[in-house]
Amino acid sequence: MRIFFTFLLLSIIYSASAQFYIDGQIRPRYEFRDGYRKFRDSTSTPANVISQRSRICFGYKHDSLEFKVSFQDVHAWGDMVPKKIKSGYIGLHEGWVKFKFKHNIYFQIGKQEVFYDNKRLMTNANWNQIGFTHDAMRLGYKSKKFEIETVFAKNQTSAYFGNIYIPEIPMYKMLNTLWTSYKFGKKNKVSFLALSDLRQKNDTVNTDYVRFTLGPILNMNFKNIGFDFRAFYQGGKLQSGQDVSAYYLNSDIKIPINKIKATVGFELMSGTDATDTTNTTSNAFDIMYGTRHKYNGQMDYFSTPSTTKGSGLIDIYATVNYPVSKKMSVGGQWHYFSLQNNYVDASGKTVSKYLGNEFDFTTKIKFNKIVSLNLAYCMMFGSETTELFKGGDKDLFNSYGYAMLTIKPRLFESK
Repeated sequence: MRIFFTFLLLSIIYSASAQFYIDGQIRPRYEFRDGYRKFRDSTSTPANVISQRSRICFGYKHDSLEFKVSFQDVHAWGDMVPKKIKSGYIGLHEGWVKFKFKHNIYFQIGKQEVFYDNKRLMTNANWNQIGFTHDAMRLGYKSKKFEIETVFAKNQTSAYFGNIYIPEIPMYKMLNTLWTSYKFGKKNKVSFLALSDLRQKNDTVNTDYVRFTLGPILNMNFKNIGFDFRAFYQGGKLQSGQDVSAYYLNSDIKIPINKIKATVGFELMSGTDATDTTNTTSNAFDIMYGTRHKYNGQMDYFSTPSTTKGSGLIDIYATVNYPVSKKMSVGGQWHYFSLQNNYVDASGKTVSKYLGNEFDFTTKIKFNKIVSLNLAYCMMFGSETTELFKGGDKDLFNSYGYAMLTIKPRLFESK
């Protein structure tokens, strides 16, 4: 409440030229899981889970200063019952201040979302109810055609000596990003993204390893047809100290057919060849701090090296979206999954690279500017290789669905 009244006081003082606003968000999501992330077996029963994000955001803008603080509560229904707290998250989501200087230069510091391009390598993870933010400093320049930005983030366990960071889940000790983008023509853009993250080796205090990822991004439009291309190289060392040399390729072609928006494309993440017993380098590409759920199918079977045992992934896909009306659209996705490289099972046999097909059907209804509803039903038809990786029974019907209601009102805005 103190923060609320502080912002209210600021809005009154600067009411002539400043803007103060309060945004809210309530987002409950029901999920039907009967083959989500792994195959079910003959003894499995479907899981019905409801999670909820409740978020409130205080924002302030005045001349060259921008300020934002947001809090959220995230939990699965039933996990926050008194005397029965098992999980859940409540706390600060964002807390940053941004200074805008002359000549389109800006500086931002604090807990903030960081994402670029299609969010594949850096994301705010909006599907995840908790989301993803960084304690970071950001310095950049942005004009109508050119943009350049760098971010520095640092994590450390509180201490009087040393630079120790031992998180509960694997996370970087330091992160640096460099993003540049240049627009040309009417709707064309060429960009470059470079990331480096430093991690502390497990069970050590002063041993750190650096990994880097970099590459170009091209967005082109030829009349009504869009073409995107991305290529990244990943090198350095993993947190374990193992050398890494991996690559990533992605290409999309967007084709409008009357009102239908169609996309065909592929995504390739390199993997390690398990038949090459002399290789000591990891060739498995990691999407790092990027979006997972949006790509590679909504059933979240594949995306990171661990999900394919380090063998990489090839995803050939096609998507369609049709606007039924101004407030409603329906869509579908098809994914063909296969390993990028060879994997050897416990008996020494090289397994089939084919992983399976996934079909996702979605509906989005926007009732008004505040309320929207997302629906989806997805099916996975996997292979023996996927069964080897995930367990369960590939011959059983594996499906997943969800209904997500989002209410995002602007509660207050100074004029």
